[in-house]
Amino acid sequence: EPLPSNLGELGRYVKSLRATFGVAYDGDADRSIFVDENGNVIWGDRSGAMLSEHVLKKHGSGRVVVGVSASWVVEYAVKRSGGSVYWTKVGSVGITYKIIELTSKGLFAFGLEENGGFFYTPHQPVRDGAMSTALMLEAIAKTGMTIAEYNLTLPQTYTLKDKVRCPNPLKPKVMDVIVKKYSGMGYRYDTIDGIRVWLSDTEWFMIRPSGTEPVIRVFAETLSMRKTCEIVKDVKKELHNIIEKLAKSHNFHF
Repeated sequence: EPLPSNLGELGRYVKSLRATFGVAYDGDADRSIFVDENGNVIWGDRSGAMLSEHVLKKHGSGRVVVGVSASWVVEYAVKRSGGSVYWTKVGSVGITYKIIELTSKGLFAFGLEENGGFFYTPHQPVRDGAMSTALMLEAIAKTGMTIAEYNLTLPQTYTLKDKVRCPNPLKPKVMDVIVKKYSGMGYRYDTIDGIRVWLSDTEWFMIRPSGTEPVIRVFAETLSMRKTCEIVKDVKKELHNIIEKLAKSHNFHF
């Protein structure tokens, strides 16, 4: 799995060779995670933001379909390049279907995922790690910047992901409580997949029930790691309280 914790050796190798960049693929090579010339891992939504800018400059304005758990940096990069973002449920199949739908209406659309998936529609409307690598090579050739330099043109943010155990039958009830609370607080929010709440233009958190495990996932992103950790801690505490209260009232033990 191309996670930062698994890419230390690749980073050291890129530095020792003075390579332009490194790239790691998942098992079927449809996702790509890049390592810059300094050996640092660039997560998929940031590299996806770079590729989106390149594609928009190459093809003109278009719409980028993005899973709702991705960084707001994607929206920042797309908007400054004259494009727009369509947020959708997390998952590559949903992104592909939305790209096909938009394309059938005569719009230019492509997509990305935070895990390194990039959907370059002129090639095919699904993920392709080799095409992503080719596009990144083309992007740095056109801009004259290294990947690390390109990355510095994007805002520096701090993200954190965690989870809280929750029996599957309780998930809808927990989410009902959460959505009812935050939908009435005046924040910008959406319920495309769980609920994503924007505390400001640069701070958000997301609460999303897992479709495969008895857990509810918590995501947060801000301009400060301390702030991000505080948000995740507070949201987890709130979820624990709600789950415990509902578990008692419904005689659940876990």
